[in-house]
Amino acid sequence: MLNSESLRIILVVDHDKKFVGTITDGDIRRALINKSDMETQLHKIMCTNALTASINDSHYGISRLIKEK
Repeated sequence: MLNSESLRIILVVDHDKKFVGTITDGDIRRALINKSDMETQLHKIMCTNALTASINDSHYGISRLIKEK
C-alpha cells in the first residue's frame, strides 16, 4: 500500500474506522534499524500522535494549528 500511494503515508484506522495513527516509509526504516522485523505489529511502529484537523475546520484555523506545532 505504501508504495502505491502518491503521498507515501498510510492512515491507520481501527475496526470502527476511527483514525488511530499513521505509517510512513520512515517509520518502517526506523523500526528495521531498531531490530524490528517485517512481522512487527503496526501499532508498535506507527505514529499515534499525528496532527489532525476536521473537515469543518477553516483553512486559517488549520494553518494556525500547523504553525503552533
